Amino acid sequence: MKFQDSAILQVTLSKLFPFAVLLSFSIFSYGAAFPGGGFQAGVVLGSFIVVYEIALNRPTQSTAFYNWVEIAGLIVLAVALVWGWIETGRPFGAWPADQQPPNLNRGLIWNNPYKWLLGFGIYLEVAGSMVLIFRRFIHWHEDEGHPKEATA
Repeated sequence: MKFQDSAILQVTLSKLFPFAVLLSFSIFSYGAAFPGGGFQAGVVLGSFIVVYEIALNRPTQSTAFYNWVEIAGLIVLAVALVWGWIETGRPFGAWPADQQPPNLNRGLIWNNPYKWLLGFGIYLEVAGSMVLIFRRFIHWHEDEGHPKEATA
């Protein structure tokens, strides 16, 4: 029996997938007011998708889908850059040095919508990149015209 044919593995990963998405959203929402949330959330989601694809030996979506996720991340980053610059005169609507820190009573996401957009763009970009990079590593023999090595 192959590793990929395990019903236990398939059911377990399928049931854990929504929790991995919720964990990444939780990390992202915390990072909307503090640095690093979008990147770490994207790594969590992208890593789980990679583990899922490797363990079950099948893709979750097409490569074109993850290319579009990356492009959407770049578009969101561009919108955050331009909108923040127009509204505040600073790239991504950065907080001026003399302004008070974010008010945590308002909720983490709505303290600065520019930072939220910045984090969301990074989230999409990193999640899509993680999947595409690992797919490239997995299939590098096929891309060079060599047959894919047999796995046991």
